[in-house]
Amino acid sequence: LHFIPQKSTPLSVIERLKEVNLLTNQRNVLIQAAIKAVRLHGMDGVRMQHIGQISHATPSSIYLYFKGKDELLRVCYEQIDHEIARIFGKISATPNEVVTDPEQVIHEAWTAYWKWLLSHPDETIFFHYYRDWSGFPEYDMHRDVSHFDPFVQAVNSFYQHHPGMNSVPPILLWLFWLDGTVMYARYVVQGVFPNSRETENAVFRLLMGGFNGLLTTK
Repeated sequence: LHFIPQKSTPLSVIERLKEVNLLTNQRNVLIQAAIKAVRLHGMDGVRMQHIGQISHATPSSIYLYFKGKDELLRVCYEQIDHEIARIFGKISATPNEVVTDPEQVIHEAWTAYWKWLLSHPDETIFFHYYRDWSGFPEYDMHRDVSHFDPFVQAVNSFYQHHPGMNSVPPILLWLFWLDGTVMYARYVVQGVFPNSRETENAVFRLLMGGFNGLLTTK
C-alpha cells in the first residue's frame, strides 16, 4: 500500500484566534503565579520552580513564554503599574473643583487606589517588594511611564492652581503618596492593621499631612 502524503491544511482564522487566546491565557496564568510566588518567597527567594508549582507548569515550559525570571517579574510589575495608572487616569475633576475642594478630589482618587490595593493582596505585596528590590532604581530610570500621562496632567493642574505646591518636586510628592499608600496597604493585607474604615481614614489623614501648607491658591 502506498500512502499519498496529505497537504497540511492552513489554520483557519478561528483556529488561529483560539491558538492566540490559549497562549495569552497561559501567559496570564504564569503572571498571576509569579505574583503569588513573590508574595510567598520574596524577590530574591522566588524561583522558576515556585512559579511552576503554582501554575502547574514545568519550569522549562515557562521559557516558551518568557526569556527568564527577570522578564517575567518585570511583566508582572508593568501589568500592575498600568492598572494603577488606569485608576488615576480616571480623575475628572474640573479646574473649579481643584481650586475650591482639592482635598475631596485627592480623596476620591486615593480611595479608588486604596480599595484596589486591598482587593488585590498578591499584587499589593508584589508591587511593594518589586519597588523595594535592589535592581528597581536602575530599571525605573529607563522604563516607559507614558501610561501615567493623564495622571501627570491632573497633577499639573494642582500645581497650576496651588502655587504652594511648587516648593515640592512632583516626583517626590508622587513617591510619597505611591509608596506610602502601598506600604500601609501591605500591612493591612498581611493582617498587621485591620481592614476597616478607621484604618483607611487614618492612613489618608497621615498622607494628607504632607500637603499641609501647600494647598493654597495665593
